[in-house]
Amino acid sequence: MTAIYALRSLLHLLFMAVTVVPWALVVVLAAPWVSGARTYRLCVAWLATSVWAGGWILGIKNRVTGWEHLPKGSRTPRCCWSNTSRSGRPSACRR
Repeated sequence: MTAIYALRSLLHLLFMAVTVVPWALVVVLAAPWVSGARTYRLCVAWLATSVWAGGWILGIKNRVTGWEHLPKGSRTPRCCWSNTSRSGRPSACRR
């Protein structure tokens, strides 16, 4: 069984290696003429493709945990990235 896992991992690695270079080239060439949001969406599309490939080639099943803790009626979680302030303490998330 480990030989099959190694083969599947190699196939996924090859898939990612073959797709990232042309995709990155498209993003870099398109970036001067399209908005930042569209460039970001191009990058997100590659990430979604690689996650899909991980599910299809490797059998990875993604799941969301903690969805029940979101406010009712919320469709997307509120993401907050905190960075470290000059004082060395994490900065608070702006609401």
